[in-house]
Amino acid sequence: MQAVGKIELSEVIRAMTAGDPHAMPKLYELTSRALYGKLMELLAVESLAATALKATYLKIWKYRAEFGKIEGQEFHLMAALAHQCALEIRFSTNRNDGGLSMDPPARNARAAGWRGAEPEGREKQDEALLKAAYLRFERPEALAERWSMTPVDVRARLTRLARGEGGHRDE
Repeated sequence: MQAVGKIELSEVIRAMTAGDPHAMPKLYELTSRALYGKLMELLAVESLAATALKATYLKIWKYRAEFGKIEGQEFHLMAALAHQCALEIRFSTNRNDGGLSMDPPARNARAAGWRGAEPEGREKQDEALLKAAYLRFERPEALAERWSMTPVDVRARLTRLARGEGGHRDE
């Protein structure tokens, strides 16, 4: 963003933090392209990225008072809120398009009675697979290549792990 853009963004954010609802369309105009690009990188599905973008601007409005406390870092907070929205959508959306299971592993781990950060019986490789899929949003095809599995096997393994079903990977 150019210096003029930063000044303009700062002015719009000041108006937003003061509660001016007319500032939101201008804020959207200034920042939506960059935030949408970040969301597309994370979610890779246009409809999910569009939903996350809407949720991001709702959160921006909800937390507008916080923007007045972090002068100069406003876009970073917007990007963090966008990332949070992407995670919420990633873990709450039920898809039947062959994508990864969207159930967050932590919730299912608690339901299965797991305690602590390293559940007993979970292999390091399984933990790495879960992190790559759910935190770094890597595609099943990339994971399959790295772990010498088929994409179908990766999806099935992630689903079992997310449900708290441990066990060893079939070689």
